[in-house]
Amino acid sequence: MNHPNLRRLFSSCDVNKSGNIEFEDFTVVCRELNVPERDAQALFDKFGASEDGIIDYDRFSSGFQEVSEILDLASFDAGASQGAWEEFEEKIGAEFLLSESLREQLADLHRALHASANTTLLRAYEEVIQAVVSQSLETKQQCERLETSLKLVDELNNSQLAEMEDDIQQQLVKTEQRVREEEQKKMEAAMATMKTKYEDEIAELHAAVNRLLKVRFQHALNVSLSKLTCIFSAATSSHQENEQLRCSLLQANTEVSILHSELDKMKNICTDLKDHHEREKDDLKRMMMEYETYSSQIQTLQDINKKLYDSNDELRSALANQVTTSKRRLSPESDMPARKMKPLRQSTLNHGRYAQVLFPPAKTPSRADLCQSISPAFTVLECSSEQNSSVSHVAHWAERYLDSGVSMQMDTTESLGSDYDSDDARSSVETVHHSYSEVELSEVKSEAAVSMTLSRASSFTSSMRRPLPAFSTLPQAESVVDGAEPAPMIRLVLAGDAGAGKSSFLLRLTLNEFRENLQSTLGVDFQLKKMLVDGEMTSLQIWDTAGQERFRSIARSYFRKAHGVLLLYDVTSERSFLNVRAWVDQIQDSTDDKLPMCIIGNKVDLRELSGTHSCVRTLDGEKLAKAYGALFCETSAKDGSNIVEAVLHLAREVKANVKLRKTSESQVRLDETNSRRTVNGCCRL
Repeated sequence: MNHPNLRRLFSSCDVNKSGNIEFEDFTVVCRELNVPERDAQALFDKFGASEDGIIDYDRFSSGFQEVSEILDLASFDAGASQGAWEEFEEKIGAEFLLSESLREQLADLHRALHASANTTLLRAYEEVIQAVVSQSLETKQQCERLETSLKLVDELNNSQLAEMEDDIQQQLVKTEQRVREEEQKKMEAAMATMKTKYEDEIAELHAAVNRLLKVRFQHALNVSLSKLTCIFSAATSSHQENEQLRCSLLQANTEVSILHSELDKMKNICTDLKDHHEREKDDLKRMMMEYETYSSQIQTLQDINKKLYDSNDELRSALANQVTTSKRRLSPESDMPARKMKPLRQSTLNHGRYAQVLFPPAKTPSRADLCQSISPAFTVLECSSEQNSSVSHVAHWAERYLDSGVSMQMDTTESLGSDYDSDDARSSVETVHHSYSEVELSEVKSEAAVSMTLSRASSFTSSMRRPLPAFSTLPQAESVVDGAEPAPMIRLVLAGDAGAGKSSFLLRLTLNEFRENLQSTLGVDFQLKKMLVDGEMTSLQIWDTAGQERFRSIARSYFRKAHGVLLLYDVTSERSFLNVRAWVDQIQDSTDDKLPMCIIGNKVDLRELSGTHSCVRTLDGEKLAKAYGALFCETSAKDGSNIVEAVLHLAREVKANVKLRKTSESQVRLDETNSRRTVNGCCRL
C-alpha cells in the first residue's frame, strides 16, 4: 500500500486526532471490524505499543508492511493450490459427477497435499480420485442404460398386455359361443334321449299289452270263467281310476292357471286403486288449501262489509237530516204541492247497471271477480228508471247464490216509508226537482249519488258471504257418455339414461307443461294420451321408466309387452348418446320380435348455450338411427318442439307393423246432481 493510503488509514484509526493511536481508539476500530475484545489487546501489543501505550505512524507503517507481506505469501500459496485443483478438476470432469459438498472436501484435501509438497502422495490421491470419477461415470452410464431398457420393457409389457386382453376377450367370446352351442347340443341330445326313452316305453307297453292278451288268451283256455271275470274287472277298475286321476290333474292345472290370472288382475286393480287414492288425496289437499284461502278472503270481506254498513248508516242519517232541513226551507206559495219525500232505499238503487259493469252478462261472477270488484274507491253511478228491470235479476241472483252473514240494521226512515210502492221510489228525485231550487237540487243529487254508491257496494260486499260452488255446474246437454267404438290401444315405453328428459317429455305431451326442478322417476310412471292417428282415435299407454342402473330389470319387463319404444338421449351429454347402443341391445334381448323404435335427441334448446363442440350433432343421431332401422327426431321438452310429431310418427309405425287389440272403455256419465253432491260433500263448502 502506498504512503497516502496508509496515511489515510492511520488517520481513520486516530479517532481523537491526537496524532497517535491510543488503546481506546484501537478498541473502537476493532469493535467496528467485529474483532473480539480479547484479541484487541494482543493486536495492539503486536504494533509495538507495549512500552508507552500508544502507536505512532512509524510503528503502524512497519507493522502493516510485515502483515501485508505475510498475506501476499499466503494468498500466493493458496492461489497456486487452487489453480492446481481447478486444472485437475477440469481434466477429470468431476464437476458433472460429484456433488458440491464432496468436491469441496476433495479440494481441501488436494490443497493440503499440494501445500505439503509431497508429490507422490498427491499423485496417488489424484489417481484415486480419477478412478472414483471414472467408476462413477460408468455407474451413471449403466444406470442410464438400465433406465432405457426398463422403459423398453415397460412399453413391451404394455403392448403385450393389450394384446393379451384382446386375445382374452376374443377367447371369452369364442368360449361363450362354444358353451352355448354345447349346451344347445346337450339339450337337443337330452330331448332326443327322452323321445327315444318314451318311444321305448310305448313299445314296451304295446309288447306288455300283447303279452297280457296272449296270457289272458292262454288263461282263458286253462282258468275258469270266474277268475277271468275277476281279472277283467280289476283291470277295468284300474283303468277308470287312472282316467279319474288324469282328469283331476288337468282340472287342478286349469284352476291354478285361473288363479294366476285372477291374481294378476287383482294386482292391477290394486295398483289402479292406489293411484286413484293418491290422486284423490292430492285433490283433497288442494281443495283444503283453497278452502282455507276462501275462508280468509271471506273473513276479510266481512270486515269490509261491516265498515261499509257503518259508513252507509252515517250517510243515510246525514241525508235524512239534509232532507228535513230542505223541507223547512220550501216556499209556501209553490204552485205544485210537495209530495211526501220517501228516503232512498236500497231497492231503488241501480243494482243492474253496477252488476253489468262489474261482471259481463256472459260470465258468471266468481270469487276472484267479486274480490277484485270490491274497491275503496267506488264510481258514482246515476239513478235511472230504465234499469230497474235488472235490479230484480241481481237481487234474485244474490238471494240464490250469496248470503251476507251479517244482520242489517233497518233505518227508521225506511220503515216509515214502507207503504210507498216502487213508482213512488222512482219519482222521489223528480219530486225534489219540482220543489227545490237548482242549488238545493244539486246538493241533494250529489248526496243521493254517494248514498247509492256506498249502499250498492255494501250490498255486493255483504252478498259475498255465501260460498260459490267450487266447480261450475255442467248443463244436461254436456253429460259425457262414451259409447263409441273401442279405440285401439298402443303401449309405448320411454327409455334412456337418467337425466335425458323422459319425465319432462311425458309431461309436455300429456299436460303441455314444463317444470324446471322435476324429480327423477323411481321405478315406472304411467300416463294415458288419446291421439288421432291416420284418421282413427287411438289410445296411447305411455310408460316412463327410470334410467338408473338399479331399475334396468323393471324396464326390461315392460319392453316385452310394449308395441314401440321412445329412446331418448341428451344432446348435451355425449355419454347418454353412447349408451343408446346398450339400450337398443337390451330392448332386442328382451323381445323376440323387432320393436318399432324412435331415437329422440332431447334438450335441443340447450345446444346453442352449451356450444357445438360439447353437443351431439344431428348427423350422428341420424346415422345411429339408420344403423338400427329406427326413426329419428330431435325435440325440446322446454319449448314443446317436435314432441307430438315424434309420438305420432312412432304410433303410425306401430299401427303399420303391429297388430293391435281393441280396448273398450266403460261408459261414463257425469250427472249434474252427482257432481254437485260430490263437490259439496268433499270439502263441505
